[in-house]
Amino acid sequence: TDVAKRHSGLDSSLPSAAFEPLELKLKLLEYRPQMLAFTSKRAASEVLGVSTGRLEYGRQSAPLKDTALWILPSTSPLATNHFQMGPWLELVTWFDTHSSSN
Repeated sequence: TDVAKRHSGLDSSLPSAAFEPLELKLKLLEYRPQMLAFTSKRAASEVLGVSTGRLEYGRQSAPLKDTALWILPSTSPLATNHFQMGPWLELVTWFDTHSSSN
């Protein structure tokens, strides 16, 4: 997701005001996607109102506005120490079984 559209930089350097959770939630209501994936725990934290330490990678138990929600490890080279392939593979499996082309 791109929840901080008007700012750039490392997640840790962005102020909370940089994130636009309401804007994202309104788009979810308007477009009603089947799934949404965050590649930033910070962005997910700002949208969900949960600290990053309490967020686990993978599919989240509660949807967001009826949209299946995923938090995935960042693919940024700066996040290499935190990367895990498992959540990405779980998303691929979910997508394959929920794709509208199947």
